[in-house]
Amino acid sequence: MTMKNLPQRISEAADFMSPDNLQSMELAFSPQDTIILVVDVQHRYFVNAGSKHMQDVAKDIAGFIPDAKKAGIKVCMVYSNAKSMRKEDIDFFEVSTDQADEIVYKNRTSALEMKPFRKWLKDHGVKNIIVCGGYLSGCVESTVLDALHHKFNVCVARELVADAAYAPNSDPTNLMRVKGATIAPVDKIRTAFDNMPKGLT
Repeated sequence: MTMKNLPQRISEAADFMSPDNLQSMELAFSPQDTIILVVDVQHRYFVNAGSKHMQDVAKDIAGFIPDAKKAGIKVCMVYSNAKSMRKEDIDFFEVSTDQADEIVYKNRTSALEMKPFRKWLKDHGVKNIIVCGGYLSGCVESTVLDALHHKFNVCVARELVADAAYAPNSDPTNLMRVKGATIAPVDKIRTAFDNMPKGLT
């Protein structure tokens, strides 16, 4: 048996770990350690300062949440404000606080900058975070990069993230992909939900 030389092994390892190859691998989630993180789907961002595209994305997020709940996955909704608000006063758009297992207040760009939320994630044994919401180039990106920094596995639901400066032919997810996030179409995430072992929810 011929042993491969070190440069060849390094090259093969690099090919396996390349972003394109990792993106093509099947997704797998467990409800015990996975959450859906809905970032800043608020009236002020998706309507007042948003666009029809953003409003359509918000409706799609609202339609995706029941699929996650059916699979037994917790839903955390993040809202931005200068100070914490009462649940009934939060200006969520299309999504409902009744759909949330946890509501997360932030006054920073990234939800992971908030120590109480990081403690909640640790206390609940969260390892995998599926991210949706807005703005893609702002709070979503910052939250994703922070989550990767804190060693979470991060999957971005590609059709469920939105930006005010929508450009259909651009790829604003590239930095997140390079840093290690999985960028997956919603259908692939739903398939992963369907393929979860039964009896775990």
